[in-house]
Amino acid sequence: MSYVGKAPINRVLGLSQKNLFTGDGSTTSFDMTSAAPEGGDTAVDVFVDNVRQEPGVGKGYVLAQDGSSEWKRITFSAAPASGAVIWTNNRLRTQITNTLPGAGTITSTLLAADSVTTAKIADNNVTLAKIADGTQGGTLYFGASGAPTELAAGTTGQFLKTLGTSANPAWATVALTTINTNADNRVITGSGTADTLNGETNLTYDQTTLAVKNSGTASDIKVYCETGNAHYTSIKSAAHSAYTGGSWTLTLPGTDGTASQFLQTNGSGVTTWATVTTNTSGAWTSGTSTTGKALVMGF
Repeated sequence: MSYVGKAPINRVLGLSQKNLFTGDGSTTSFDMTSAAPEGGDTAVDVFVDNVRQEPGVGKGYVLAQDGSSEWKRITFSAAPASGAVIWTNNRLRTQITNTLPGAGTITSTLLAADSVTTAKIADNNVTLAKIADGTQGGTLYFGASGAPTELAAGTTGQFLKTLGTSANPAWATVALTTINTNADNRVITGSGTADTLNGETNLTYDQTTLAVKNSGTASDIKVYCETGNAHYTSIKSAAHSAYTGGSWTLTLPGTDGTASQFLQTNGSGVTTWATVTTNTSGAWTSGTSTTGKALVMGF
């Protein structure tokens, strides 16, 4: 005979939710993890030391609301003994066991796009190996958005220049310093004009001769004392009118001589150290040259 009426529901339920407690001899109320239906005493099985308890007022226990108004609280008519094993079986709440995935089993396909946030990355754990490959010669910097940005390689000879805060760095070309009035052998000195150097007209050096010229006054070289440059010793050129025989060169000897010697010239500017020869008779020593000798008269 065929079945008349509503067809049975094909339902598969998981394990009922179990809660486990331990009596202490004084506590009468215990809260389950999940709520049972209101007034659903018969949906919950309660056992004390494996003895099933009868629900209802004046009997083994009642099902009541907890502090959050949910039907979770089992209240016994008498406190279970200390050490008593109490367990409940909430048959209308399926106990779900979550199993964590094993180590190394989560693949990139299981992750949602943009699911890995900055907060999930430990500090100091992003290495160069994790940065996408860029262009050889490029430079990484932080742009206006705060994200790393690559500055493409500049040209040969350029340098990386900062443009200050709120600006991106850029490649720049070295500005060559202008050297004006430069001519062969001139000695270069600082200039009052910004970014320039001057080649001194009256001071030249050709790797052999240091020439000190002037603008109308005989040239001199001053060597100062050690205290505040208060005194100096000067070597000065003769006046123009004194040069009756043209220019000349004074060549110094290669040694420092001995005590009491004097510097004598050979008539061509080459000097040597010589000793003063004296003669108490008032005459030059016979057969000797008078060059570089002094005549001492005796009285």
